[in-house]
Amino acid sequence: MEPEFLQLGRVAVGTTRTETVRVKAQSGEAFEITEVIPGDPKRIQATVVRGPEGPSVKVTFDAGTTPGVVTGQMRIRTTHPKAAEVSLAYRAEVAGDLSATPTRIQIPPVREGEPRPPIEVKVVSESGKPFKIVKVEDAAGLIQGKVQPGKDGVTIALTAGTVPRGTNGTLVLTTNRKDQPTLTVPYFVGGANRPPLAPGVQRRPPAPIKPPMPVLPKRGT
Repeated sequence: MEPEFLQLGRVAVGTTRTETVRVKAQSGEAFEITEVIPGDPKRIQATVVRGPEGPSVKVTFDAGTTPGVVTGQMRIRTTHPKAAEVSLAYRAEVAGDLSATPTRIQIPPVREGEPRPPIEVKVVSESGKPFKIVKVEDAAGLIQGKVQPGKDGVTIALTAGTVPRGTNGTLVLTTNRKDQPTLTVPYFVGGANRPPLAPGVQRRPPAPIKPPMPVLPKRGT
């Protein structure tokens, strides 16, 4: 097949991309494509095209509404005696008009009782289309966000609670755009460190673990 791997590249949300894959036999033997079976029919539409140079497959990829990397494959059935079925893998990067920076929030640890430094996430539109962030949600309830609209995007000021150990989670930003209703930003919050001791004060060592009492044999045994 040409190409052997279908790299669709960057595809904007809400759009489609069409590529043609030529299927040929190395021996030059004539054959037909009888059926193309996409692994995900909602994403991939495939039709057989017959031309003077042999059969091809016209592939149309639907980006959908959720940004991210999409991979999959389709099965191509033929009349070739030595290749009744071949597989074609594909990959696409679905990119939204709205993007958040940073793409991953890293909140460093602090000492107990000390405030965390301010953390901000900025959301912009590559096309310049207007948008609003209408809700900031964290299912774990660890991070709260305050939306601050600006001329070149929206800034979200984040505050995080204290956790005894490092915690991962996902921040969900809800927009007023139908083409990209949500943005997700993963985060990591560092655990709280114990405060330093006053000069001359030492931490109490943990109590030693007492060994178990030996079991004495019963008399008369």
